[in-house]
Amino acid sequence: MEYLHSQAKGMQRAFALLAMISWLHFGFFLDPELHPEFPELLYFRLGLSAVGLIVFAATFFDRIRGKGLGLLHLMLAYMLFSCAYFTGRIADDPSYIAGFMLVIAIATFMPSRLIVLYRYYMLSIIIFVGAILIHRPDINSYNVHYSMNNLVIAYVFAGVMGFMLEKYRFQTFLNQHRITQSNKDLLYEIAEREQAEEALRDSEERYRSLVEQASEIIIRTDGTGNITFVNPAGFSVTGYTEKELVGKQYLDFVHPDERQAVDRFFGRQFVKKLHNTYFEYPLRTKEGNKVWLGQNTQVILKDGRTAGFQAVARDLTEHKKMEAEIMALSITDQLTGLHNRRGFLSLAGQQLKIAEREKNAMLLLFADLDWLKWINDTLGHDEGDRALMEAAAVFKETFRTSDIVARLGGDEYAALVVDVTEADFEIISARLQSQIDMKNSQENRKYKLSISVGCSYYNPANPCTIDELIASADKLMYEQKQSKKCLLLQGEALAVSSPYYSAAPPLPSTQL
Repeated sequence: MEYLHSQAKGMQRAFALLAMISWLHFGFFLDPELHPEFPELLYFRLGLSAVGLIVFAATFFDRIRGKGLGLLHLMLAYMLFSCAYFTGRIADDPSYIAGFMLVIAIATFMPSRLIVLYRYYMLSIIIFVGAILIHRPDINSYNVHYSMNNLVIAYVFAGVMGFMLEKYRFQTFLNQHRITQSNKDLLYEIAEREQAEEALRDSEERYRSLVEQASEIIIRTDGTGNITFVNPAGFSVTGYTEKELVGKQYLDFVHPDERQAVDRFFGRQFVKKLHNTYFEYPLRTKEGNKVWLGQNTQVILKDGRTAGFQAVARDLTEHKKMEAEIMALSITDQLTGLHNRRGFLSLAGQQLKIAEREKNAMLLLFADLDWLKWINDTLGHDEGDRALMEAAAVFKETFRTSDIVARLGGDEYAALVVDVTEADFEIISARLQSQIDMKNSQENRKYKLSISVGCSYYNPANPCTIDELIASADKLMYEQKQSKKCLLLQGEALAVSSPYYSAAPPLPSTQL
């Protein structure tokens, strides 16, 4: 309708200007010559011209935007009704009637609905007849009768033409408006689409830049776990190229030690359609190194089905190393480098579960460094620390790396020997004594190293706890330590205050 209003406003300007000029021409030239008996026509014409000027000027103000049709109807009514009045007043002049017929014909082509046009025609007829009745012009001449007949024909013709031209008169403007509006809408839609495409390209460019420059690994897979996309960070961390990764099974790059756990974890997410999960696992690089990843994984759903995964992973290798170092510090005796009590109980508990499950036998040795108090009091605490470290070295040389060796605190040590029989204790005892003898054979020693040991046997047929094993071995160790003190008190060549023990007595053992 905006277009229709603008077109109507243009027509209104033209008709207002034409009407204003016509009224002035009639008022100053034709009316005085044709009807000098009606001098008031000049003032009336001037008034109508002023109205036309006001209407013409009003079309240039923005406030009437969208009011073009209404103003055009007002202009049409103004012309039709004023002409009807003046023509009725001087109906004895055929030239005025001819002018009125012209206005009637012009009104047919105005962009107004047929019902409005018919109403205007009916009102103009009433005004025309009323003016004749009021002013009573002489209408008995042949020319006037002829003009009146033509006026009737003009009204009938205008009515018929208005009906026939309805779709061309008003609908044409609407159709033209619709076409114009459709073109505008199409251009607007094209512009919007171009803007959306440009925004999409910008968004994709920003996304691509973020993905390519991200320090985290970004990876996508299909529903079978085959890799479909990896960003440059993934190539940098793993050492593989895009060709070596894309299209390959994701699990193939997981470290073999954790492959089953990773498969089980993500299989559960796949089946249950868990939206977001977090999992830490090791990846195997192209060089065969282990790289730990902390990975947030989201499922890709399509039509309610899991179509794949997309994940963001961070390299946790250094973090894992720090964790391992912190853990090692928390379970390691700082002086000797052996496990501390906490580490021993934790690792021994794990070995006990394995032994129960696989029916393996174990030996637990509980040892005590003899005469540590005498060394600290007589030779100083630094020498006492060296004695503790020397005892730790003896244990390290005696036991295997698969065995769990620890300093429980003070002068107490423990060792858990796995995959052995009860008879293996004699071999271990001999190896331990050999290491002690090697230390004592060194020159310029201030004392000889002496260690009291008790041993308990874990029988898988008769399981027990680690605490029970320690308590049993501790009891036997105490008995051996007491026997050493008795030997010292009875010795003739040894001073009671000097701990010297060259040959340790046989190490007792027990079975729980």
